[in-house]
Amino acid sequence: MYKYVFIAVNYNGSKYTIDYINSINRLSLKEEDEVEIIIVDNSSDAEDLKKIDEYATSISKIKIIKLPNNIGYFKGLNKGIKIVDKNDNPMLIIGNNDLTFDQGFILNLKKIKYENNVLVIAPNIFTKDGRQQNPHVVDKIPFIEKLKSRIYFSNYYVGQSLHFINQNIKKLVKKNVVLQNNYGQMKIKRGIGACYVLTPFFLKYFDSLDDRD
Repeated sequence: MYKYVFIAVNYNGSKYTIDYINSINRLSLKEEDEVEIIIVDNSSDAEDLKKIDEYATSISKIKIIKLPNNIGYFKGLNKGIKIVDKNDNPMLIIGNNDLTFDQGFILNLKKIKYENNVLVIAPNIFTKDGRQQNPHVVDKIPFIEKLKSRIYFSNYYVGQSLHFINQNIKKLVKKNVVLQNNYGQMKIKRGIGACYVLTPFFLKYFDSLDDRD
């Protein structure tokens, strides 16, 4: 039996975070499945945080970590990972607070067969306009992609600015997208950072994500 722990970071995004929590509460579960939600708040405005606090009072097994400063995405996720009880043999689902999970997410996750050298699973992700995000990088990661990642994660505001530019460029060159769901299980070099599943084997080797600046 696994305990499934969902960890997300909120920063003035209470609407997305509440929708995120709702989608987790709608998941189909077996009787033996246990779910916990951890929301790490990156020093949001008082009004935004209040909305989450008020909503969370009606939800069982949810924890909210309130940070005094905005420390960024991966550092925020690590704050959530740190408080997870590793003795529960947890499987950690970490990612954006604007995710909506398919109702069968956990049931499908339990069907995946993997060896004890698999530390991370990159689930299938689709954007609202139908773009498939995984597999993100199948082959060796080119130097230019590594450089772009360093720039993107060098600073929160730099990352948000690049994301905004990238989204607008996609709108200008938007093409008809054909949904694909036929990749199946495969090894890849990199998954999209919007969502990762850290297997219990991950916690045998690491106690946190690499969040170096």
